[in-house]
Amino acid sequence: MTLFATVVDAWWSDTQSTATSAVVLIALGLMAGTLYATLGCLGWRGIGRPFVIRGSILMSVVSVLGLILGLIALTTDQPWHVWSPLLITGSGGLLVFGPMPLFAIVVHRFAERRQLESGLLREDWSNDHGERAGRSHRETT
Repeated sequence: MTLFATVVDAWWSDTQSTATSAVVLIALGLMAGTLYATLGCLGWRGIGRPFVIRGSILMSVVSVLGLILGLIALTTDQPWHVWSPLLITGSGGLLVFGPMPLFAIVVHRFAERRQLESGLLREDWSNDHGERAGRSHRETT
């Protein structure tokens, strides 16, 4: 493994790597913020589940592809400014977006359970209230 290669062998230059890495990391951060905010704001109401799950799976796949490209660059003796942004972006994206579908499923199951329990409580209350009202009405007549 060679850490320093000539510019001719590199897939892109150091300045291209810096600019591209900044844009990609900002895009990943915005996407993570959007998905987690959607999960936090709408997930407790049981809304937005497909958007969060599909978006996080898509971003996990993109992160895995970045990780694979980084490993390929590392094994083909590319310079550090080629493989390090790919490995950092891929592994960071996988850590951020990988567990998100599980979080979304747990949050939405909790919301569904809460909605179901509140519906059952409402039905029980109306039944109990109606029976009590009926009994008290019968007792008075």
